[in-house]
Amino acid sequence: MYLALCLAVLPQQFPAILWRARQEPSELQRAFGAVCVSRTDSVEALVASDIEFLVFNAPGRDDLHLERQHEGWQERRRRWLQSRDPALCRRDPCLAAAGTLERLRAKLGESLASRGGDAGLGISLGDEVGLTPGGVPEDVCTCEACEREWSVAHGRETRPELPSLRDIGTDATLRAVFEGELAPSALWLARREFHQTQMLSVLGQLAQLVRAKGKPVGLLGMSGQSAFGGVAVERILPALDFLECYRVGNARDLAFTLRGPQQRVFLTVFANDGPSGTAWSVWEHWMHGGDGVFVWSEEDLERAAADSASLLATLARVRALPPHRPRPTGIAIAHSGRAVAAGWLRDALVDGATWPQRFPSWQERHGRVERARARWFDFARCAGAMPGALPIESLAPGDAARFPLLVLSELLVLSSDDLARLAAYRRAGGTLVIDGEFGWTDGLGHALEGSARRELLEHGPVFEPPAGLELRLGGQPITTEQRAWLVERKVELAPLMPAAEANAAPWLVTWIATNRGARLAFLPSSPASGGTPLRFEPVANCELHWLHPPDASGWSTVLADGEAAVVELARKP
Repeated sequence: MYLALCLAVLPQQFPAILWRARQEPSELQRAFGAVCVSRTDSVEALVASDIEFLVFNAPGRDDLHLERQHEGWQERRRRWLQSRDPALCRRDPCLAAAGTLERLRAKLGESLASRGGDAGLGISLGDEVGLTPGGVPEDVCTCEACEREWSVAHGRETRPELPSLRDIGTDATLRAVFEGELAPSALWLARREFHQTQMLSVLGQLAQLVRAKGKPVGLLGMSGQSAFGGVAVERILPALDFLECYRVGNARDLAFTLRGPQQRVFLTVFANDGPSGTAWSVWEHWMHGGDGVFVWSEEDLERAAADSASLLATLARVRALPPHRPRPTGIAIAHSGRAVAAGWLRDALVDGATWPQRFPSWQERHGRVERARARWFDFARCAGAMPGALPIESLAPGDAARFPLLVLSELLVLSSDDLARLAAYRRAGGTLVIDGEFGWTDGLGHALEGSARRELLEHGPVFEPPAGLELRLGGQPITTEQRAWLVERKVELAPLMPAAEANAAPWLVTWIATNRGARLAFLPSSPASGGTPLRFEPVANCELHWLHPPDASGWSTVLADGEAAVVELARKP
């Protein structure tokens, strides 16, 4: 069955790169047509079998990806949790240590020289890289090398009053903010920025080495910047040719919004999600402009032949369609890494000494910044818009043409430069919506909320969110009034939406303009079972052509579990 489908799933268009379990080419590897190989693995057998490859963890894994399961890390963290001794706040290995970058460079050089210099589909610098294991909250790193870099970066030689890293702890900052003293938050945010810049510097230098060899370079397993870890998608993206983002937070939205024409965005799909769940993940990524998937894993698929066949069939159907790379437009939700960190700090005020247990996964489900952001993306998508994510630090007047509506959702940190950028965006014709707390701090330890809002109001009206937005994330259908609210603010919505009875549950929709109309993709917002009816109200003077399912006709069909509908809406000649 695998070999029968192999010709239909060659990796040139929308590749599916398999995490392999076997060194020798297998039937599954041949069927998918592409696999991941480690740093210096030989690929002769793969090439002989016409199997593409992508090299992962090319500079090695240990320096960039720390493991929570590592006994040494667990013991150090246990001791630190008991004592809160700053001397235990160390990253091992430290990214600022003299030997770390040299070791990464040497291993990357070995990988680039392997296989006769053939890098296949590209070189990945790492998977789930970050300062701490999985972004776990802890105050690293205060080693001598980091203290020296901190002193140089902030001019401590001429500013002896500036605290060292060891003196800027989360415990003390939380106590001060809880008691109403906001000033210590400035140095706490500066410490977060210091370590993020440190990580970005290392990754940027490694990426330059790969590009100097003329090879594509990327990162895998990205979930975006958190308060203590992760990698800022918006800042590393210019150094990359491809990246794989988890469907977490707004990491993928930043990639889709900011990427260039040649940059590729991947997603990992999991074989153990079942046939319909895996199919849904593939379709969802493709319809939003994804360029391919990683498949986890060969070992799982070997245990589930039916799931393997279903996934291969889904990939064949996706590849049979015209390329679909819609561009986020209309409405953007402002992004700020500083606001994410400040949101963590504000939420952790009630934690006391247990704040180190506020992991990114918990914050994603319960954090006010994260939940408000997710609510806006959910609302916009289910209303028929294609929302994007815009970093506040790089907002420009020209963004108003592409995104006439900008949502400032729980934007807790606003500098004077940020306010100037927002004013320029307004002057260029953009519309602002403020949702939640706004300008909690200027990043320098001063409260801003009231004055920031008043300053923006001097340049024109600032709108409130539409009625009922606070109820989102519960699967409620979008109302006519909510769609009208978006249209009134110049947000372009899909030119075709499911009829009322099919719209009781949310649908995802993306589209691309064509000479005669639009090509649209529709998918239930979550995997369904038992088939999903889909019906459209006929549009006057327009024809509907079904691209998928290919046997559908008229203005209605029933979608198989996990499947999307792809149609052409064209004006009659």
